[in-house]
Amino acid sequence: SDFLYLPKIGSFGEPNFEAIMALKPDLVVAVPHVLATRVLERLMEHDVEVFAHQPDSLDDIRHIIAKLAQLFSVPERGVLVNRQIDISIADAKRKLADHKLSGKPSSALVVVSFMPFVVAGHKTFPSEIIREIGFANQADSKMVSWPIWPVENLLIDPPEVLILGSPEHAQDIKRTFTSLGIKPHHIRLIVPKRPLFNSPSPAIIDDIFHLTTLLSKSI
Repeated sequence: SDFLYLPKIGSFGEPNFEAIMALKPDLVVAVPHVLATRVLERLMEHDVEVFAHQPDSLDDIRHIIAKLAQLFSVPERGVLVNRQIDISIADAKRKLADHKLSGKPSSALVVVSFMPFVVAGHKTFPSEIIREIGFANQADSKMVSWPIWPVENLLIDPPEVLILGSPEHAQDIKRTFTSLGIKPHHIRLIVPKRPLFNSPSPAIIDDIFHLTTLLSKSI
């Protein structure tokens, strides 16, 4: 078979302690979800090394990559991957240099989910990426990292660009546009061919390239 089946060790917020211990891991890499705290503490009490870091911002991602590279004794690989992230952002910024309207950055929102309507806000890696490549995130002023955004705001204060995190949301967003009376030319809708910004990891290098390609075609 071409498929690799991995044992199930529980859910994102509720990892199964016994299932993890049965695998006899040398290292457990985790997101420090509040519901998983006790399990991670128990693992450390049983002398299992745990690396847990919340991957919200670009700096978080760079730190995780560098730290894991050190833990796996390939620190130079971490440096290389982080450099590739910086290069991908710089390349995207250069390719999209002509997107500005009236001499200022185009306003944008990155939609993370539709029900509820959640967008990327303050100090999140999608927000930082679109800002780095030349856009102004409308939700960046919110102190909440992943705020629930009233859909009515799309009519009251529409962004110039609406970037969907998943193609699954496209039809829902288009129906919302219709119900609010928003014409397609009022908001530039960016629909990816695959999920965007779904993984705070080196995968963002491909995400940045894909987003840049979509934005370039929409200009």
